[in-house]
Amino acid sequence: MTRDERIRELLRRDVDLAEYAEIRELWTRHSIAEDARDLPGLISTLTEDCVYQVFPGGYRWTGHEGAARAPAAIATLGRGPGRAPAARRR
Repeated sequence: MTRDERIRELLRRDVDLAEYAEIRELWTRHSIAEDARDLPGLISTLTEDCVYQVFPGGYRWTGHEGAARAPAAIATLGRGPGRAPAARRR
């Protein structure tokens, strides 16, 4: 099955209202935590294998530990030469 066929198949799925409500609740908690700059709250909405990536530049942080470091590192990206110390280049 091609990628496009797989996408079409996913788009044709019936909506599971319970799953939709769960996703919406998670998105709401994530958004509220993000707006409040509540890093622990935000991270609690992410999967253990989450990935934060900044384009362009190839900066990438993985997992909850990486996600916890990402905001401070991102804030330093525009401050001087080099790259943020907590970031890894791909």
